[in-house]
Parts: sequence; structure tokens; C-alpha cells
Amino acid sequence: MEVEMNKLAETRTGEILETELRKDANFVQKQKEWRSAIKKFDGIVSESHEQFLSLQEVEDVFLEYNSAYGEAAYKRGYSDGVMIGMEQRPDRTKSTLTLGDMENLICVYDAVRQMEKTLLGKPYGHWENMNTSSVFERVFNIICSAASAKIKFWGEDKAIDFIIGVLSDDTMEMGEKAMKLLGIE
Repeated sequence: MEVEMNKLAETRTGEILETELRKDANFVQKQKEWRSAIKKFDGIVSESHEQFLSLQEVEDVFLEYNSAYGEAAYKRGYSDGVMIGMEQRPDRTKSTLTLGDMENLICVYDAVRQMEKTLLGKPYGHWENMNTSSVFERVFNIICSAASAKIKFWGEDKAIDFIIGVLSDDTMEMGEKAMKLLGIE
């Protein structure tokens, strides 16, 4: 994915980005302020040729740094947008499911099936290898995996605390909890 992100950044920055930036009022204003600050500095400070070259080097290094920062921010923003975009369809349903999610769902399905067999007195296959705690842990993992990217952007600890809080809130209906965890407002 990183190679694709680099290729995308190469094709979407440069002249294409410059064209968009010229239309961005905030960017144009900040660029004017920057140029004005440089002119003001140049007018106040009389510098030797050596100082001028040194200041020019500092400015060049800063511009390269700022460009690298912008490229990294572009890649992060694109990646975040893809994650959010893939996460939900317009009909408010999830559009992705990982192999791990499917395995966890199958585990829950098997556990419930085996529990029914046990309660009905029928043979119970591999139930002895599972316990209620492991089943609930797998369900919790599915919920965490399926939670909105917006929640995940808060960081793992804060996201897990939020998810636990929502799941533990007895005042909310199941649908409300699901919408909250899926980031559907």
C-alpha cells in the first residue's frame, strides 16, 4: 500500500496541487502573510552576503521540510478517507469484513449451535474446547474491529474505553448502541 500511496502522492501533488492551492483562499492568504513577513525581515536586517546565503539555506531546508510534511499529511488524509469511505455504504451498512471478523462470527455461530445442542440433549461436538468467556472475547473483538474509523482515530485506549462505555450503557437500545459504534449519526 505504501508504494501505491507514494505513486498517488507523486501524481496528485506538484502542478495539480498547486492549481488547487491557488483556488484555496486560506492558503493564498497564508502565502501572502509569509511573503510579507520575509519582505519585512529583509527590510529590517541588513545582512552580509554570508548571512544572506545562510538565511537562504535555512529557508530552502524549511521549504523542503514543509513539503515533506505536506506530502505525509496528504497521504495520511487520503488513507483516513479511504478507511472511512470503505467503512460505510450510503445505505448505512458496513462494506468490509476481515477474515478475522468472519472467523470470529463463525466461532460465535458454532458456540451458539453447540449450546443449543447441549440444551436439547443432543451430541455437542467441540463445545468442550470453548468457554463462555472466550466466546464473549471474540464477540468484543468483532465489535472493536467493526467500530467506526472515526472512533479508532482517537487511539486504541480511548476507543476501547468508549466502546466499553457504549456496550455497558443500559439506557440505550441495541440499535442506538450499534449506530453509535458504527459512527452513524
